[in-house]
Amino acid sequence: MPHYQLLSFDIDEGSWNFLRLSEDGFSAAKILRANQPNGSGRQQRFEAELSRIAAHLNSENIPVFLHTPRRGRVHLDWGCIGHAIANGVLERPRNGPSGQVEYVVLRSSDAIDDIGTDTPTRVNRSGVAYARDPKIREAVKIRAAGKCEYCGQPGFICSDGTAYLECHHIIALANDGQDRMTNVIALCPGDHREAHFGKRRDELEKEMVRKVMIAERARRESNGQTSWIEGMHAEKTNAEP
Repeated sequence: MPHYQLLSFDIDEGSWNFLRLSEDGFSAAKILRANQPNGSGRQQRFEAELSRIAAHLNSENIPVFLHTPRRGRVHLDWGCIGHAIANGVLERPRNGPSGQVEYVVLRSSDAIDDIGTDTPTRVNRSGVAYARDPKIREAVKIRAAGKCEYCGQPGFICSDGTAYLECHHIIALANDGQDRMTNVIALCPGDHREAHFGKRRDELEKEMVRKVMIAERARRESNGQTSWIEGMHAEKTNAEP
């Protein structure tokens, strides 16, 4: 038989529908089946009573099994407990020595150490993706020689001994940019994020065009290639000459 915590006050009559008279317990796994937030009036009354019980006991640990003056021995509804967890009111439960949940824990209002979920919702997305030639990516990294082609700082060393750099299309493929070495630059993670989200991204785009043109000219000349196509980004940028 479970241990019943004696309360000196009655649960609000309007909240009795979240109390159960049976002595059957339940496991943490069963509670977590009710893993969706719930803002119904019934659920709000349940959560208000949890706070009232916690204040009465002067503890954030709330017994699942209660002995009330008017209803006698009752236990909290497992579904309401599950919704309260999803609503961020209760911590995730643990089974007691009996293999059943004996206490639930009211979350502190400033608790931030256990936010999130162990079972994130899966979301299906659809959209357009552009194929990127891996040979271009590798060739650009070879051209960079382990250093960010914008700031010149070396990338950190990966477990395989290579320098970590990220390849960035200066003119986005979605904006009709080309998947060629003349439109791809090897960047450190910080410069790559700034190129996408920074306030200076337009300024960075112009400067990256200039730097890649210089890098490509040097690469071609070192390979004995004399032909060079200048200004291939001119239609898509306002880069200064």
